[in-house]
Amino acid sequence: MSANPYDAKLYKQNRQLILASKPLCAICGRRQANTVDHVLSLHLGGDHSLENLQPACLSCNSRKGAQEGNTARTATSRARQAAVKTAEAQRHARGPAPPPDRPPRARRATASPTPTQPDDTPSEVLGRPDTNNRKSVV
Repeated sequence: MSANPYDAKLYKQNRQLILASKPLCAICGRRQANTVDHVLSLHLGGDHSLENLQPACLSCNSRKGAQEGNTARTATSRARQAAVKTAEAQRHARGPAPPPDRPPRARRATASPTPTQPDDTPSEVLGRPDTNNRKSVV
């Protein structure tokens, strides 16, 4: 597990320098900044240098971070959808899948004979009373 990048000594020093003069938010320009924002996010290759940090109020900094996260998730989702479409197109181009290399399953026998066909097996053999009004064979 990697260390928290916001615990870095350079980040803490530069954050303190930026917020010492109680500047206004560089994003909205209306509220006093109480956080610093990475102009180029750390996950996109930004660093903790003074050139990459700007004063920001918590509201603007949170909104910007959420927008960047949504953009990343949307890009991932679009890439996933494109991969699925490509796979489906390739599967369609290949045609239907060939049949498996195993013989088909045998069908199960029905529990009782069909009503249009009388059962020729004597009732005694089946262990049930004779319902066909036939004489039992002894």
